[in-house]
Amino acid sequence: MPVFALLHSIFLSPLIWRGVGAELAASGGSVRLLDYRDVVRNGGSYYDHAAQVVADQLPRQAVLVAHSAAGALAPSIVAASEGSLAGVVFVDALLPHPGRSWLETAPQLLKALITEGVADDDRVPPWPRLLPPPVLARLVPDVAMRSTLIEESPSVPLSLLRERAPALDLPSELNVAYVQLSDSYDSEAQAARERGWRVLRLAGDHLWPLTHAVQVAKTVRDAVASLGC
Repeated sequence: MPVFALLHSIFLSPLIWRGVGAELAASGGSVRLLDYRDVVRNGGSYYDHAAQVVADQLPRQAVLVAHSAAGALAPSIVAASEGSLAGVVFVDALLPHPGRSWLETAPQLLKALITEGVADDDRVPPWPRLLPPPVLARLVPDVAMRSTLIEESPSVPLSLLRERAPALDLPSELNVAYVQLSDSYDSEAQAARERGWRVLRLAGDHLWPLTHAVQVAKTVRDAVASLGC
């Protein structure tokens, strides 16, 4: 069984994957929780620096499992890992968007939510704080878990969201699958199908890796098994 290398969004923390990681480990999998929040906090080059920080944490022949905005980092991580990855699984994630920034690819409602929340220092407050409290409470009913999510999520420099992704895409020979959790990622899932990737669907929401770890872990295992990794 490969190593599951679980990568959080630029807006979140490894917390999003802790429950899934525990489930995968309990079923005999090897798990690595990746963390690049220091890059986010310190600014600088997002795609080059974050990709190298992540690649330095990857064991050989791991499968990168990327959630949400982390999907856009996948080509840079693959390049920085110099061919050592066995595959990539996108989970309710953005697909690579060479030459475009996050702000150019984000849905309009999400982009408005982010840009309207920017503080005077050109940093976006932690993403969970941007959501209306009733919405966040519905997505994450557990009070302690919700508090930890807010506490661990970084504020993001707007410059990182304006940075254009390098002219990289995933190698055609790489094993890739897509797991869709929410309706918001219909277009990404459809684009994955058009690339010929296996697409698995759970009828959940974007934060299900945090709140429904058992179901998501099973689907991630199924996705990796479908790649033959």
